[in-house]
Amino acid sequence: MHNLEIGWRFNQLSWGKGYATEAAAHIIKQLTAQLRPEKFSATALTENFASINIMKKIGMKQVEQYTHRDDNGAFAAVLYQKIL
Repeated sequence: MHNLEIGWRFNQLSWGKGYATEAAAHIIKQLTAQLRPEKFSATALTENFASINIMKKIGMKQVEQYTHRDDNGAFAAVLYQKIL
């Protein structure tokens, strides 16, 4: 496995408590030991500052800004990666 995408979705009652950061860091640690990927990736809409902050806290760097398109429209988004 060369690139694993990670993500998180928590109930709003859990926001701001560090759960997503802690869980993402733990998952990266475990999957790195088991699967030895080359990198991890995550995406977020540019206005999702909380998710972008989590990506930064777990050591990811922005590698791309792009337009995400789906049935709901076109949205500015970012791609972050952590290269191991």
